[in-house]
Amino acid sequence: MELFRSGGTAILSRFMQEYDAKRIAADVLTTFDPAAANAMARKGMCVAFKPKDFDKIPDAAKDSEDHHVGQRLNMIKIFAREDKVAAADLPKKWTDLVDPKYKGMLVMSDPSFTSLQRSIVGTLSKKLGWGYYENLRKNDVMVVPGNEQIFDNLKRGE
Repeated sequence: MELFRSGGTAILSRFMQEYDAKRIAADVLTTFDPAAANAMARKGMCVAFKPKDFDKIPDAAKDSEDHHVGQRLNMIKIFAREDKVAAADLPKKWTDLVDPKYKGMLVMSDPSFTSLQRSIVGTLSKKLGWGYYENLRKNDVMVVPGNEQIFDNLKRGE
């Protein structure tokens, strides 16, 4: 077995290159981008399967034609260090993050590396408008490759 582990966007990009070249090396693909999984299923890039206990998986977590199943529910949350931000100043909602008082205090993963972050950017920009990200940029958000780096930065107090 050969394992290729990277950010979700890199995994999808590699798979698409293999597919286009008609030289698919992957037997199993894990992605956290439901839109990509649905698009690949519609294009016939996936085969149907039913893992053990398939009947126990909620219908909302399954493709209607059994091409993929959801592995987990991602809860997207704002994390903050209470030793760096007073309890009264903790952000309560996404729009709070554009407040200048958070300038230089924010970190996010790179949506060109992690498909989960790409989904978040897509969802929030649809809900709040692209201006939300333009305003976040004014707060000097640090962009790191993946989510693990965010947690590392938080642990170090950066």
